[in-house]
Amino acid sequence: MLFAISAGLCWGIWGVLAKFIAFTIVLALIFLKEKFSIAEGTGLALALTGAYLLSVENKKSLQVETDLTNHTNKLQLAMNKMYQEIAEIPLAIENFFAAKQTVELPMRVPYMGMGSSYFACMAFKYMGINIYPEIASEYYNYLAAGKKSPCGVILSQSGKSRESAWRTGLFEKYIAISNDPESTLCIQPNLEHAILLNAGTEEYSSSKTYSNTLLALFQGFRIDTREAANLLVSGMADYEQQGSRIASHIFTDLPHRQSKGYYILGSGPNIATAKQAALILSELTKISFQGVAMAQYDHGPKETATDSTVIHIMSRGKSHQRAIELNKKIKEAGATVFTVEEASVSEGQSVLSNIVPFNFVGYHLAKHLNIDQTFVVGGKVTEVSG
Repeated sequence: MLFAISAGLCWGIWGVLAKFIAFTIVLALIFLKEKFSIAEGTGLALALTGAYLLSVENKKSLQVETDLTNHTNKLQLAMNKMYQEIAEIPLAIENFFAAKQTVELPMRVPYMGMGSSYFACMAFKYMGINIYPEIASEYYNYLAAGKKSPCGVILSQSGKSRESAWRTGLFEKYIAISNDPESTLCIQPNLEHAILLNAGTEEYSSSKTYSNTLLALFQGFRIDTREAANLLVSGMADYEQQGSRIASHIFTDLPHRQSKGYYILGSGPNIATAKQAALILSELTKISFQGVAMAQYDHGPKETATDSTVIHIMSRGKSHQRAIELNKKIKEAGATVFTVEEASVSEGQSVLSNIVPFNFVGYHLAKHLNIDQTFVVGGKVTEVSG
């Protein structure tokens, strides 16, 4: 390998030198033909050859600088768009409330979604709301058994994935929760009602659409969240500061050790927050984050605590004291532990605020890592064959 590199460098140097000698000889012959003395002809040839090669190198250097500037501008543009989407969460919340939608959501029926949409439903299951959250693909492939149910709720922020079309045929009638009124999900003949998120365009990981999905579910279950929503809006600067601090730690830590894991823990409704946080951080940073129920982490994965980073979503619920004790235990074992907590609202409604710092963690860490594309392996809307 070393020989190959050395040979390559030598070949490159000899190539430049050969060009220099050949160009000089040609110019010298031309000048001699024009009656210059040998010294004058050779001197002029050397000077012109040097000037030519210098201009070539300057052009190469300028091209490298141009390419670097273009990349920097592209990165800055992407970062600005990503930041803008997160910063628009308060506006998206305002637009959702302004629409004054009044659809009441049913109990004891399947609530189907993928990714963020599924996690949002999971939060309400652990609030004690009597619904049946299902991973849409697994329900379709393994549980539906070709039968139609009388009613269901289908959640898809885009409403355009192939899986959205599959799901509509599973019910005699269904309620859709989506951000796009003209999507596949919202135009089927068996659609009973559509609850629109009114979150605006979103190109990067789910931020304002996730917040508004939670609001749609709260409103559909007749739970007043205006106080919690106002708290979120007023706390945006604090959430960004917290997210930036966590992102800086992770970035600074990356070159110095092989972390044994990046975990996000939550209990009750905030298990959903942990899952959603892990999803968006993995998408935005290309680093694997795991969202885990705190009690599940305590049953084994805590053995990886040494040299790991744990972000624990705290809430004033039944698991609060256990969470405090676990944090102490894994710190002593060598984990770096951060906590995210909005103590001013109930445990259930804390899911609205607790996710926002993670949007900022993702933004700032992606910026540190110079990552300008969120969806590289696939797109924001996941397409699968039938």
